[in-house]
Amino acid sequence: LALLDAGIIKRLILNDKDPGVYALWKTIVECPQELTGRLQSVVPTHRDLSDAQAVLARQEAPTAVLAWSFLLANRLSFSGIVKANPLGGKNGSQEALTARWNPKALAERICHIYSMRDCIELHNMDACEFLETQGYWYDKATIFVDPPYWEKGKALYTHYYEEKDHVELAELLQNMYMSFPEPDIIVTYDNHPRIREMYPLAKQEVIHRRYSI
Repeated sequence: LALLDAGIIKRLILNDKDPGVYALWKTIVECPQELTGRLQSVVPTHRDLSDAQAVLARQEAPTAVLAWSFLLANRLSFSGIVKANPLGGKNGSQEALTARWNPKALAERICHIYSMRDCIELHNMDACEFLETQGYWYDKATIFVDPPYWEKGKALYTHYYEEKDHVELAELLQNMYMSFPEPDIIVTYDNHPRIREMYPLAKQEVIHRRYSI
């Protein structure tokens, strides 16, 4: 989004298998008032977060409900991980819970993304299917792939990867790179030996990053 906003790229194609993530983006670029209106009137609580996480776990709800639930869970959970504990802990204060809940700033960001909607294309597909049918066939593209992490993926994501999924993605990306080397490919992962083994053709770089409260 920052690259699009800066004019460095002309088109942004987003894909995510998770219905909550997809619903959020779809609502922002099609009917942002579904979110901005509620942002002005809602002061979320621990119960609201719990209800939102339950909606996301079921993954079956109208798009606007999924979008609002994902926004709530992202802003009220530790590190933005929708399956994580509330900011400040389960018995923490309302102030700690809403430390990242800034309705005015969130609404402004949503409206700004909406203003770029004509340059944004959305998909809700399996990553490999998306790459094979949509994502790879632009010779000047940069493909950024951010798979679920190897070690903590099951705990962090609604749609996590088993080993076979990691292998399938690695094989597809390397086959595409060998056969059609036009697009640039960037893949981000946790630093694990098994992942390193899966990408023998890649230039591998460790970016030291420590997450903390």
